[in-house]
Parts: sequence; structure tokens; C-alpha cells
Amino acid sequence: MAKFDFSSNEFQIFRDYKAMYLFFMNRNIDISVPHNTPELIDLCRIYQRETGNFRVRVPTAVPRDSKTMFTAAENKIFRPRFDIQINFHGNYYPVPPHAHEYFELLINTKGNSRVFFGDEEVPLAPGDLLMIPPYVGHTNMVFTDECKMFSMSVRLSTIRTRFPTLFMSEHLLSNFFGKMYGTSDEPHCLIFHTRDYFLGENLLADIYNEYVNPSEYSRELLNLLTAEFFFTLLRQYSSDARELVFANSRPQIETLITQYIREHPDSVSLSELSRRFSYSERQISRLIHSSTGMSYSQLVRKIRMEAIGELVSNPCLPIEQIIADSGVSSPSYFYKTFRSYFGMTPREYRERSQAGAYR
Repeated sequence: MAKFDFSSNEFQIFRDYKAMYLFFMNRNIDISVPHNTPELIDLCRIYQRETGNFRVRVPTAVPRDSKTMFTAAENKIFRPRFDIQINFHGNYYPVPPHAHEYFELLINTKGNSRVFFGDEEVPLAPGDLLMIPPYVGHTNMVFTDECKMFSMSVRLSTIRTRFPTLFMSEHLLSNFFGKMYGTSDEPHCLIFHTRDYFLGENLLADIYNEYVNPSEYSRELLNLLTAEFFFTLLRQYSSDARELVFANSRPQIETLITQYIREHPDSVSLSELSRRFSYSERQISRLIHSSTGMSYSQLVRKIRMEAIGELVSNPCLPIEQIIADSGVSSPSYFYKTFRSYFGMTPREYRERSQAGAYR
């Protein structure tokens, strides 16, 4: 197993953002507590204007006038065909409240940090690992030099198919991941206390190294390493792991409807959504539009096309077979629809996806 070398340049603090943090602390403005996106945009621009330092990026996760919390989409975060994503969380970077369409693991390998769920604060000690389910609003804050945090993401759309062993028996993780497919009303997070596990040889370092240095079979190796990592957590650290429930971060009904459509794109209908969520079809359509800016039919088309794009990016699947399995009336209509949506042919899309997977 590998070991993290925290003295390397890739794990150094963001000095420009630390300077901005100290700049505002001297003015009695604490950016280490949650601020919404418009507030952070204004603060960054004030700092740029008064210091001339334009190396700090203005947070632009959501439009300035957005009235809803930004939710990061799977297809915008993950490499094509990859089920795992991991990155080092920069110190002192001000993160606005947000949610994800996927599972996120915040892993505090060194030092202390904080995560906010609405008004509720969860302190993370060295070695703490916090698992956050999709669509749960939160803000992660790393505002010390010593802290070394990693953010690891796992696709919701492939968790059952890529990690089937997690669901073969009843345990903490099968319950945690399975709640997204059940009827739990409140979002449950899960925290493990590993203490000094990440300071020595550890599987997370193997996962990180494989991810930042991809080569042939990296996707498959990452899935195997991640499964081993999960079962290591269960074997060694489940005794004092605990669930956390945050009522203030409960997903909105619009989010739950959109989530259900993503999970059942080929069979979903407005009448089914109406029965499941106890709203009229007109109300369902309005909720979808208010959440996504799209009509019901536009959202379903987007989700279906993204699923087809995922299949096309897989070089092991013949395009002819994908067309046959898609239920489209004719190959010519498939190619026309695909090109209309993606702006390129399926073969061009596959070639670009493969090139992006090894960047």
C-alpha cells in the first residue's frame, strides 16, 4: 500500500486564498463560516479590487440570482466511464452551500475542519471520514494550514452495479447506500473515526495515486480498491461509527422527483410521478420546471441521452448493439437524434471520451 507524502507541492495550502482569509479577518469578516454564492462573489471582488490579486477565483457554482442551492451533476464531475473521483481539497478555499447528485466522502487525513449542514456544524478531527448522500446541502470548511482533506465521490447511478458486494449482507454501509433507494424521509450521513489510519500506508493513498496517474484498467482497479477500502472501514472502524441526521438539509420535493426520474428514465411517466408523490401532473411539471428550468419531456430526454452517451463512451460495447437495445425505431433516427443532442456522431463522441479518460 502507498503512503501520502504531505510535503509534496500538490498538497500545499492555497496561499492566495489564505491571504484573502486573513485580509477579511482583519476587517472582522469571517469567511470560514458559510456564505451564500452572491456574498462570496462580492467578497472576492472586493479583495481583487483592493489588493490587485486576481489569482483568487470568484465562486461561480450558481448564478448570482439563483434561488436554489447548486447541485453538482454526475456528468460534470466524473471522467467518462469512471465511477470514482477523488481530489485534494484546497485549504482556505471558500465553498458555498451546495449538494451533489452522487455520494461524497470528506476524508480528514490530518488536522481539523468543519462541515455545516444548514445551521448545524460537524467538526472533523484527524482521521475522520464523513459520508454524505446525494442531494444533501452542506458546506465544507478547511481553514487551517495543518488540515489535509480529500473529497472522494462515488456515482449514485452505478453504486449497485459496480459495487454489488456492498449489498450482499446487512451492515452500516449497505444501510447507508441503500437508503437512497428506500423511503427514508431524512438524510442520514455516516461518520467513521479512523484516527491515524491515513498517516501510514493506507488504501486511500492507493486510490488517489491510481486516479491521478490513470492507465489501462484504471477504472476497474479503482473500483476494486474502493470496495476494499469500504470493507476495511467496516472491519476496523465500524464499532464507533455513527449516523448523523440533519433535518435542515432534507431534500426538497423537486429534488426527489428529479432523482426518481434519473433512476427510472426508461419507464417513468407523469402519471406515475403523480401517484408516487401525491401531486397532480400539472403540479409535477411545475415543480420540475422550477427546479431544473426544463419541462418534463426535456428533462427525460436529457437524462436518457446522457445514459446513451455513457454507453457510447464504453469501447467494449458495439454501437450497433447500443442502437438495438435503445428501442429507437431505426439506426438513422438514432444517429440523427444523437448528433442533434451531442453535436457529433457516436463514433466521434466515443473517441473524445476515450481521450478524456486518460488526461
